[in-house]
Order: sequence, then C-alpha cells, then structure tokens
Amino acid sequence: MKALLDPPLELNSDHCSTVSPVVEIKLSNMEIKSFITLEIKIAVSIKSSSNHEAKVVCVRSDCKEGPYTPIPNAYIYNDTVQVQLDSLEPCMYVAVVVRSITMRPNSTVWDHVQRKVTLGLYGPKHIHPTFSIVVAMFGHDCTPKNLLVNEVGRQACSTPPVSLQLWGRHQFVLGYPQDLKVGLYSNMSNYQVKSAEGAGIIQGFQVKLGKVNRLLYRISALDPSSIFDFTLRVQVKDALDCILTQFCVQTPQPPPTATSRNNAARRFLKKKEVDKIVLSPLAVTSKFPKFQDRCITNLKFGKLIKTVLRQHKSTYLLEYKKGDIVALLSEEKIKLRGHMRTKEWYIGYYQGKIGLVHAKNVLVLGKVKPIHWTGPDLTTTLLLEQILKPCKFLTYIYASVRTVLMENVANWKAFADALGYGNLPLQYFCRTELDSEPEKVASVLEKLKEECTNMENKERKSFQRELMMALLKMDCQGLVARLVLDFVLLTTAVEVACRWRELADKLARVSRQQMDAYEAPHRDKNGLLDNESMWKPAYDFLLTWAAQIGDSYRDVIQELHTGLDRMRNPITRKWRHLTGTLILVNCLDTLRSSAFCPSGYGDYAI
Repeated sequence: MKALLDPPLELNSDHCSTVSPVVEIKLSNMEIKSFITLEIKIAVSIKSSSNHEAKVVCVRSDCKEGPYTPIPNAYIYNDTVQVQLDSLEPCMYVAVVVRSITMRPNSTVWDHVQRKVTLGLYGPKHIHPTFSIVVAMFGHDCTPKNLLVNEVGRQACSTPPVSLQLWGRHQFVLGYPQDLKVGLYSNMSNYQVKSAEGAGIIQGFQVKLGKVNRLLYRISALDPSSIFDFTLRVQVKDALDCILTQFCVQTPQPPPTATSRNNAARRFLKKKEVDKIVLSPLAVTSKFPKFQDRCITNLKFGKLIKTVLRQHKSTYLLEYKKGDIVALLSEEKIKLRGHMRTKEWYIGYYQGKIGLVHAKNVLVLGKVKPIHWTGPDLTTTLLLEQILKPCKFLTYIYASVRTVLMENVANWKAFADALGYGNLPLQYFCRTELDSEPEKVASVLEKLKEECTNMENKERKSFQRELMMALLKMDCQGLVARLVLDFVLLTTAVEVACRWRELADKLARVSRQQMDAYEAPHRDKNGLLDNESMWKPAYDFLLTWAAQIGDSYRDVIQELHTGLDRMRNPITRKWRHLTGTLILVNCLDTLRSSAFCPSGYGDYAI
C-alpha cells in the first residue's frame, strides 16, 4: 500500500472533496479467495443540520486518474472508514470523499461539513548556518514522515528533490476554501527567516483542489559560529489578517562534531546566550501562544527500592515507600547535601508532590507508564504551581525587574491577560494616556505590585510568584531564567551577609586582598561597614563570580548550592528555597514542551 498525497482532479469540485489520501493497493498474489478489509482515517464530520445534504463515500478505481465509483460495503464510525474490497485487481486506488446529495445553487460541499486540514513542518535532520524548511498543508489527516521537495528557482531541473523530515504537525478546522497567509517566525534573533517566491500564500483554489501546498522558507544564521537549536512558530492568517491557528516546533540539534560530548551532553542554555534570546517566538510581537492544561506524558518512570521516612521534614525532599512508582521529571541529576554528605538526586513526582529522590533509591524503568502507578496524573498546571513555590521567598529589586520587563515584553495586553486581569482596559492600570508600549507594560507591573503589597488585602499574592507564572504562560522561558538567576544571587547575598567571605572562599578561593576590594566601595568615611550593609559586597562578588563561570544558569545555581552546602553550619539546612529554585530551573523544559506543543504530539519538544 502507498498513500498518494495529491488526489485526481475528478474528486475535488464544488460538490465533492477528498478527506483522505488516495491509497494505492498493489497485489503480488492474485490467488486470494476472500475480500480485503481496509481502514482509513478521515478528517471530516457532517454538520448536524446537514445530515440530508452531504454524505461521506468511499470510492474506488483501477486507474489513478479515475473514473472512481462508490463502494457499497463501507462502514463509518467516528473518524474511521472501514471498507471491504472484493473484485480484486492487481492495482487498485481507494479514497474517501464527502459529496453533496442535493445540488443547490451558490452552495458547496464545504457548507455542510466541519473538516480539518493538517500543517506539517519539514526540515533537515540537523540544522546548519543556512538551510531550507517547508510548511506543507494537507487536506486530510495524513502527514508523511518524509517529504520530497524541489527548490524551484534555486536548483536545476535535473537535480533530484531533497528529502526533509517531519519536525512537527498541527490540525485545525478550516471553514471553507480561502486564501491563507502562512508566516514563520524564529524565537532567536540570530536566525533570519525568508520566504521564497509567493511570500507564504496558499491560494483558495489550491485548497479546493485538495493539492498538497508546499511553502519554502530559507533560514540563515547571522552569526554562523553560534549555532544551536531554537523554536519556530507557524502562524496562519486569513485574507483579513485574522489568526486562524498557530503552533510552535523545536528544531533539531546542529550536527555532532568530533569534539562533541557524549549522548548525555547537557542541553542547557548557556549564560552567555541568555541575552541573545528574543525570549519566545512571541515576546517581540503581539501574538502569544496559549498555555495548555494537559497531562505530561513524555516522562520516565522509576521503581523505588527503599522506604524513606525523614526525621527532619523538608519541603523539597520526598518521602516514599519501597516498591512504589515515581515519575522522573529530569534525567539530569542534581547534587545536594543529604544528612551526612553530598548525594545525587532525581527530580521526582510522587503521590501528587514534586521533590527530590536519592538516585540510588530509584531503579529507572523507561517511558512506559507502569500499571502500578498510583496518585493523580501530573498536569502542566500542577507542575507550574508546584515549581513556583520558592519564588515568594526570593528577594528582588523592583526597579531592575521593571527595566527588564520594559525591554523585553512588547505587548501590555498579553501581559495583563497572563496576570489574570482579563479584558480590562488600559485606563484600569494608569490614569494618564501612555504612548509607548514599554510604559504600558510598566503600568501593568505597577498594578500587580500594588495589589501584592496592599496590607488590607487578606489574600495577598506573591509578586514574584505571580510574575513568574504570567511569563511562563506567555512562553517567555528565557526571561524567567534571567530573572530567577538575578533573584537567586541577590537573595543568597542577603541570606549569607556577614558570612560572605567564607562562601567566596568555597566558591572561588578569593584572596583576602580581593575580599577587601569588594568591601571598600561600601565602607563609610570612617572605613566601617555595618552588618546591615554586608549584603552589598556579597552581591558584587556573586555577580562577578556568576559572570566568570560562563556556563548555563542552571549550572550557576547548582554550583552556588554546592558552595553553600560546603560551608560550616550551612544555611541550606534550614534555608531550602535555593533547593526549590534548582528544581524550578530544571523543570522549565518539561513544562514548556508539554504546555505549548500541539495536542497529541508531546514528543516534539518545544
């Protein structure tokens, strides 16, 4: 069997439209004594008001171009058509169409059905400084794993077509054949997207004919020396510039090099890359993806081989029973001091709670959910709420937060909606008329701060938690990473205070002269530095130390936690908020890949 994506002209008109690919069936053995049963998925349903106006029919022909005749023995249930093929021939062609029963003037078969079309994003196996990708639109549910594409106008006619791989797909309901504008946007400023001839336009008559529409785009890196995977957003608009649908897809990795690390290499955002992020496909435009509340399925599971009940309870260390099943949110292990020494831990989800489980107490099983799993399933909303617990205990400088948001969030309305302010007008947030978008964003932020610091509000919210939740719902993961790192360094400086010299010695072996140099700008005229101001040199040191590490923000927080654990009477024994923050930054990818990917395609990480 073979699926032919482009149907013959006979099957698509005002009163007939294909809702499946044409299936080519070739028989190598003609000694078959019984019929063949064939099942085909379709992407259409008849409107309840049009049951007597249109009908789903399975048709067959011995020639690809027709003529096609209806098959009487066809059974339709939900989105599947089951048909019995008798009178077998060496080569047969079968398709499913929807037909108008009555031929009314100024009416088409599209008026009587609700049908879906499918978008597929195709690209190379690995990304390069310059490469081509294709957005293909199919009039049915079938999207092949590979797509052969000719780069018209760029290659000679004799050049064979290029095979591209399916990166991701998305289905949406299309009311009628119409002109569509397909836009492609990168979330990294280093990548520039250019459309080929046609400027990303799908003509309405092409949709009506059921042909596969292939739109070619060229992506180039402005800095070829800095190549890493990124996110692409596909957006479909109608002729009036109204958005019909949009979805995001993560690109593959660059090709491995001879000096690349093993398969367990970390895919963390390096600190030097944080400033390059546009912060989502969407932080610089007015269109934001929608946060989806759905079950997280792409997880590994483990069997607990030891019972652990803790004498000293900890918010972020799980208690569990031998033989139970735990879901693992990250394959990356975290280093953390236990009761006596530093151990390696997995981030686990057990009995409705997220926390750390000692790696030696887990037998990793794989991604198939065991039948012995108990407790509620992990959803994106539950994950978001649990990982944000430490945020309200982090210290921040409001002026710095305000500046960062004004620079990076370019849509005050989307920001206000994510904060839960609904459809409130701009006048609710500011009294005067504001011209610039950054000032509008700042006014929304100011309103949030007022509500969170209002002493009369009995159910007072946490400013830090509400801000982080809104940004994550806007898919601004890069911005959250930047703010969390700033909050962690400032909070640690305040918590350590007078003991900052000991921490500096554990982290970087700083000399006494260097420590004196950090404190010098903060001493008064008499050369004194009181205890209440000791956080300032601590903060200066931590900023310098973090910048010199030059690795990912997750590694900065991990190394900071390790340094605090090594201190005498470490503050991390009672001050566990940094542990919670470590869990937060290591769960961001899991949250994002599940909350923003098309439904049913969780393996395509975002």
